[in-house]
Amino acid sequence: MNPALDFTKMTAMVTALVRKGQHKLKQQFEHNKKMLTLDSTDHRLVKNVHDLKPNKQQIRSIRNIWKAIYNKKQMEEQIDILKHRIHSNCLPPAFNLLDYSLDKIDKKLTRFKQSSISDNDNKQQTILAARRLKKIGRFKYDLLELSIAAGEQKVRYYDKIAKKEKKKLITISDKLKKNNTNSDMFKQLIEAIEARQQHMVVRADYITQQKLKSFFGEAPASQDATMNNDGVGAN
Repeated sequence: MNPALDFTKMTAMVTALVRKGQHKLKQQFEHNKKMLTLDSTDHRLVKNVHDLKPNKQQIRSIRNIWKAIYNKKQMEEQIDILKHRIHSNCLPPAFNLLDYSLDKIDKKLTRFKQSSISDNDNKQQTILAARRLKKIGRFKYDLLELSIAAGEQKVRYYDKIAKKEKKKLITISDKLKKNNTNSDMFKQLIEAIEARQQHMVVRADYITQQKLKSFFGEAPASQDATMNNDGVGAN
């Protein structure tokens, strides 16, 4: 005979599930609203630059600056994720392939251990197996640290590109000013470029935080982390 159903307990469980679902829906709604605001602001800031009518040379430098900033933030995101993996002892799934590739060696060592003729052989095999596991673990973290170092070098590279292109933009604009071009217009252009650049950083930082929460905690996944990294529409 089936035991009597505990309707009070069932009701509490259903209520908890509903509340959890509502919480996730609310999180997703707030995330979508935030992304809509960020994207709308980004579109407006790009339009502000376009409305100042930069010439083709200026547009090329603007695109290169924004592309460098975009690539820099993308790389910083990957670095943050890798650092968080080390801190939380949560290795990338791809590292499981390393363990899988060593399964055959494990089996051979196990068979050898079973066929060993002395306790000393068994002891040596146990020591070697422990040392091997320790070295594999250290190797995985060394790979992460090398990836972080390579990423940080890339960040510095993109930062140099952005600064180089900004100097180039200033040089181009200085030449235009000598030809009686409105200097106030150039000042407005630089301010508009930097405003969009700062917003790119804010947007990228928000997406990174959402990804960290999504990977390692409770948060809606960022479904569209891409953005128009040039925006002014010229080559």
